[in-house]
Amino acid sequence: MIERERLSPLIKRTQEDGRITPIHMSFLLALLCCWEDNGWKAPIRASRKMLMKLAKIHSSSTYHKCVQELSAFGYIDYKPSFNPRGSDFSFSDLTG
Repeated sequence: MIERERLSPLIKRTQEDGRITPIHMSFLLALLCCWEDNGWKAPIRASRKMLMKLAKIHSSSTYHKCVQELSAFGYIDYKPSFNPRGSDFSFSDLTG
């Protein structure tokens, strides 16, 4: 289990960042769930379909915009893939 101290900087950063919307938060929570399922190991391999379902995002364009913004804002590292198993994600501040 990941210690709360490791998540606190991410939580504080999102609270102070006016660019972060509920959709971003929902996506980050979905990614945290996938990370836990992956034994807290990075990178996290997750499919768009699974992340959209977990984050309750219904539009592919909203998903892609969210991923691009979180990457540009420095929250996540994203390596797109055409592999059916999914793309690789990691948290910039949490997984190194």
